[in-house]
Amino acid sequence: MFMEELIKKADSTKSFMGEACFITAFLGIGLSGIVILMSFGDPKLRGIDVGVGGLAGSIGIGALGTIANNSRRSVELQKLLVQSTNSASELPVKGGKRPSWDNISKLDK
Repeated sequence: MFMEELIKKADSTKSFMGEACFITAFLGIGLSGIVILMSFGDPKLRGIDVGVGGLAGSIGIGALGTIANNSRRSVELQKLLVQSTNSASELPVKGGKRPSWDNISKLDK
């Protein structure tokens, strides 16, 4: 696989818990919206506080889902970075001789 494909694959990785949080958040937002709309029919506006509280909680759960997905993507990209760094360090050096610290200054000239 080419590096671009590996990066795209790692960048599109999703967390199971992140997706579960998104689904829960959307359901909570929908139910909270219904509760808020139903409370407008009551002259004393009973239940609007429950709807607003549910809406705030659902938004918080959605934010946790975003954090979980971004964390998973970050881990996959870091794993790819480490793998590519390790494979680059194993490439053969021209001339078959690896430079040592003693002759590094000779390579600059």
